[in-house]
Amino acid sequence: MFGGVISAWARNVPCIFITNQNYFSGLNGAKNPVWNILNLLLRQYLRFATHIIIPDYPAPDTISEYNLRIPNRDKDRFSLTGPFYEFEPSRYQNEKITIFTSFGGEPYKLHLY
Repeated sequence: MFGGVISAWARNVPCIFITNQNYFSGLNGAKNPVWNILNLLLRQYLRFATHIIIPDYPAPDTISEYNLRIPNRDKDRFSLTGPFYEFEPSRYQNEKITIFTSFGGEPYKLHLY
């Protein structure tokens, strides 16, 4: 995932990075040195991308707002596009058992496991 952006930058090839998160913190915005270092590295890394797409709604309807910090100098490189697909709940049958799948390890999800 990360190698492609750096490779594109090194070859001077335009690159679009898709994410819903460019900022990490603990539960209720708690900070620690690990999150601070990760945030610094991620901020620097995203500078290699030509453009960053966030599949979320623009403010004030942004769902992942707590995961985003877009500096004023970079606002033109970020696009909030809204969802990539439309979800139709009636296409799925509700069951008594739920399987929870998460693509990240954010602390706010701990109670879901």
